[in-house]
Amino acid sequence: VTERHADGKKLPITIAMVRRALEACPNVVYLALEGSFTISNAGATTKPVVLKELQSLCLSPVQGQNGALLSLIDAENCSYFNIDFRERPDEKPQEWKWSTYLQGLRRAGAFRIHVSDYHPMIRIESMEGLCRVDITYSDERRNYYGTQQVVYSIMEAILVELEKDSALTNPIQLSFGHFHVPPPHWKIPDPAWLRLLKFLQEPIVDASSGKKRWRLPHLNSISLRDPSWLKGYLKQFVTAREVAFEGQTVDRITEILREHSAIPSTDIFSEVMGYDSEMP
Repeated sequence: VTERHADGKKLPITIAMVRRALEACPNVVYLALEGSFTISNAGATTKPVVLKELQSLCLSPVQGQNGALLSLIDAENCSYFNIDFRERPDEKPQEWKWSTYLQGLRRAGAFRIHVSDYHPMIRIESMEGLCRVDITYSDERRNYYGTQQVVYSIMEAILVELEKDSALTNPIQLSFGHFHVPPPHWKIPDPAWLRLLKFLQEPIVDASSGKKRWRLPHLNSISLRDPSWLKGYLKQFVTAREVAFEGQTVDRITEILREHSAIPSTDIFSEVMGYDSEMP
């Protein structure tokens, strides 16, 4: 993406230029921003452009300008949001402005959090199919485990933002697709699916009162393809979340479904909770 001057010289598109383009198209419905962007402080403003008609937003910058691009747009009616990485960014997703893109999930009757090693690596979607957030990575030369950490950090930032003001009341299912299980002697960070389990089995502690509560209190179902490597982790996870905290109503996880391609799902909750071998 470049700007060509009259003398033939090409210059990268700046974030300020993107802002002006958005201001000229307030009724845009589908928006994709990809390529190389530069940040210029000239004439910069923190006020986002309101795009009330925007339904789909896809970001795929080459040099990791996702945070700057997100800050440009206020789109509370956006129902599909995709971040696609081409290289590992140095940005901090916790500082991005997520709230406008998560309104659809807050309005959903129920939603699913899907984690996989394949495309998309993470998908958060309403069960009714009305809204979806995809986090993908398109560079085939990627650092696999490094990418997992970046993608997970975005998912964690989204979950924190979703419950920033109060716990979600939506019924929620965790879903695990195909993934790798690294051998314990590999000294590498935990993959995204394991980091998610650990994150959700650690309660939030209020800094002023010291009171504890669970994230996603109405998480009541888990589905997965191959349970063979996950049974120990899942048993630990379910057991940890059975602890009750004063003042919070929490659904117990009562369903662990093994997904099959050609036959109906099988509930393996009793099989998982009866698992007594060591975790890998």
